[in-house]
Amino acid sequence: MTDPRGAIKQLGEAFPSTRGQATLATYAYYDVSSDRIRVNVAKVPSDQLPRVLVHEFWHAMPRARTWSEPDGRTLRANGFWLQEQRAGRRVWVPVEDRRGLPYASYLLDEAMATLMETRYAGPPKFARQDLGDVQQFLGKLIGVAGSGTVLRDFLESRPYELGELTEAHRSSFPELDVVARP
Repeated sequence: MTDPRGAIKQLGEAFPSTRGQATLATYAYYDVSSDRIRVNVAKVPSDQLPRVLVHEFWHAMPRARTWSEPDGRTLRANGFWLQEQRAGRRVWVPVEDRRGLPYASYLLDEAMATLMETRYAGPPKFARQDLGDVQQFLGKLIGVAGSGTVLRDFLESRPYELGELTEAHRSSFPELDVVARP
């Protein structure tokens, strides 16, 4: 690369975001824009490649949706992950508005992929501590709302419906009363 500072500058608002930094630091990720799973095979132990692919396939499975809001914003969802493309920018920026949910959309998306990875590939060697509470929330929501409903919202990329589903079952989540309602 001949202009690393220019490349960082082009990342704009995405670079300082938690999700942007995680994407740059990870060994594998699903690239929504190109519809490709990107794996740095030099960094992933060969015995872990199947697990990494199972996880990333769960990120790739949802039908990505793009739409315009009445206020003119362009949004894109992939699973529970919600992003916005701001006017005059090429980069998609994570939407931090939680819509009454207890966790950011990218954490909900990561927790769902990890739940499915664990279900189909067994428990991971190194559990991500930051996902424990998120996975418990999703597991409880699946228990009260049904796995078909939660998985459908995930696979059809309907993050707003996840908030509505959570609100519909709010009585099952007394611990969420501190979360601002939409």
